[in-house]
Amino acid sequence: MPPTTHTHRADVDPEDPSYAAPAMIYPHSNETQTQWDRGELHVQLVQPNNPRPVGFCDGTPADLAELRELAESEGADDFKIDRKVLKTGREIWTVSG
Repeated sequence: MPPTTHTHRADVDPEDPSYAAPAMIYPHSNETQTQWDRGELHVQLVQPNNPRPVGFCDGTPADLAELRELAESEGADDFKIDRKVLKTGREIWTVSG
């Protein structure tokens, strides 16, 4: 079960050498959807032409690295993330590749 509190990118400085946030990719579930709806998760992960989110994350550099690693392990040749920033400051990442 994922934790209910999260560190958002605005709360930390990824350029700080002491910063080493773990990658936290949360699969889509009723619970994580509710957390997204409440604003507790910073990034929603979607795939092109699929209305259901794949999952959620905090948007840290570690999350990005984990997504790239997952795509490469599944044989993706052209890993790409299109980012859309919402008025709330949260983001929707469309992952393709």
